[in-house]
Amino acid sequence: TKAPARVEEYVRILQQNSIFNSLSDHAHHVMAESLEELFCECGEQLVAARQVVKKLYIVFEGVLRLDVDGEESQILRRGDLFGLEQMAAQDEPQPHSLFVASDRALLLTVERKALEILAEMSISEMLSSGEGSERRDAAVGHMMAVGKCKSLAPFQRFQTQAVEG
Repeated sequence: TKAPARVEEYVRILQQNSIFNSLSDHAHHVMAESLEELFCECGEQLVAARQVVKKLYIVFEGVLRLDVDGEESQILRRGDLFGLEQMAAQDEPQPHSLFVASDRALLLTVERKALEILAEMSISEMLSSGEGSERRDAAVGHMMAVGKCKSLAPFQRFQTQAVEG
């Protein structure tokens, strides 16, 4: 069992991500209790390119580096997520690799099935929610502006689904 103060910190992290906005306060607490803590060290590879991603990663402490096709594409910091788009792609090979870029990191993880049960929606529904797509659009726009994202192709598939759905 996690300390109540720690659970409250995890609840705040969840609440700052728009994909969890539809959850009740109780659901935020249940999900916060369910998150697994993953302690990592600098240089540790969390996800390899072409690996099927089966869990959501939430950065609690530290910095992660996301590489696409072997090149750095994004830096992830406290509150940032990794894994939703990759889980939605199911068994499609993904070019993403995820590394710890700080001396150490504390990540919060939840397996796909548990995430869908706790959130009471599918990964696709999370991605197509209006607020979730606004945050994703802003993030992609920022990545394009700073030259960290060379292609919108991985994101356009989900934007199209959101418009059609």
